[in-house]
Amino acid sequence: MACPTKVFPDRNHTDRLWGRTSNNGQTAQTADTLPAILRVVLNNGIEMPQLGVGTSTLKETAAECVKRAIGLGYRLVDAAQGYDNEAEVWYGIKESGIGRSEVFIISKVSPDAVRSGKVRESLDRTIEAFGGTYVDLMLIHWPVARKVKERWRIMEKYVDMGKIRAIGVSNFNPHHVDELLAYARIKPVVNQIKIHPYMEHQEVVGNTFAKGIQVQ
Repeated sequence: MACPTKVFPDRNHTDRLWGRTSNNGQTAQTADTLPAILRVVLNNGIEMPQLGVGTSTLKETAAECVKRAIGLGYRLVDAAQGYDNEAEVWYGIKESGIGRSEVFIISKVSPDAVRSGKVRESLDRTIEAFGGTYVDLMLIHWPVARKVKERWRIMEKYVDMGKIRAIGVSNFNPHHVDELLAYARIKPVVNQIKIHPYMEHQEVVGNTFAKGIQVQ
């Protein structure tokens, strides 16, 4: 099944967003004209692309959409256990023909894994779903009450083992971040939150940056 245009724009639209044109003024159609996507250096020294493709709404189209996004130049793919499409996302990455080290993969520990006490098992499944080697960035998807510390300790061990390159959080408010920093051995590199013109989250953004954590 093809990637729906409502999820990912057509090539001409994407080219107009990038401002790419050919010598005769027509929209360029070659992938090698894509501009480089800027990267941000996280607090552990790892570089992360500033622009990526999300997969929360993708199910049976996930592989095709991810393959297409990578073909257009995206080098960050954001997934999650709760999206139930990690294997499909990985298939799209493989089908793109790009090397594993060239794609920055993010996933998130689901609240269900936390409540069931199966965080380790869920991490192992995620790592296996993405090729069995490592995940670039693993986030705590939601700050489930009284469960954050346990999850963080487990994730730190996976960093120690080299199975996860960096760890962070998602949907954390300032007090959640402060509580985590009180016991964290490894500092979170990212707090992934929803931001748009009608939801600025200025307090969350300011507090996150003030702690040396990247807002995504």
